[in-house]
Amino acid sequence: ELSTDRVLTMDYLEGVHLDEFLRSNPSQEQRNEAGRKITRAWYRLFAAGRLLYADFHPGNILVLPDGRIGLIDFGFVVPLEGELWATISRMDRSFVTGDRAVLEAAAKEWQYITDDPAEAERLELSVEFIEWTGRSRLIDGDFDFGDEADFRHGIDLAAKYMRRRYSRSHPTSVAVTRHHFGVRAVLFRLKAKFNLQAIAKEE
Repeated sequence: ELSTDRVLTMDYLEGVHLDEFLRSNPSQEQRNEAGRKITRAWYRLFAAGRLLYADFHPGNILVLPDGRIGLIDFGFVVPLEGELWATISRMDRSFVTGDRAVLEAAAKEWQYITDDPAEAERLELSVEFIEWTGRSRLIDGDFDFGDEADFRHGIDLAAKYMRRRYSRSHPTSVAVTRHHFGVRAVLFRLKAKFNLQAIAKEE
């Protein structure tokens, strides 16, 4: 009601950025709760809004005085429609069910991978990376997002993928990869531990 084609009116959120929140030495439970709320925001945008928010980083997250999470800067959001939504939602469901066959089929579709034996390594590496992004959803229990070895493994997989020049994929892959790394990086900085699968199923 307060915006026009030439004027954008936004809400003002009173809060602190993630780095300042961490400097306040929050308890493990406060870190966990912040992680849960950030994850629920991500999943609700995805599942209910069919939107991919690709700009998760500490500067775009505020912790409000009452404990709520403020998410700002919606300049990099990808609408998920039609076949794009169908493919991404199939991959997401495979994270929760652990159905590797569905995951492989979705990976082949997403990465334009054929049945040529020469593409076998690319498929395996692609599936391994997708499994890394979804491992926290496969575990029905608390996942330790502060595990540095696991976080580094994901970075190494992505680097290996690029070194092998396996980057041919759906046009939105940059946004999807940035989204996944952004969420994981924020949760890693929080050193949060919580049940992501429960949130995924609820949302």
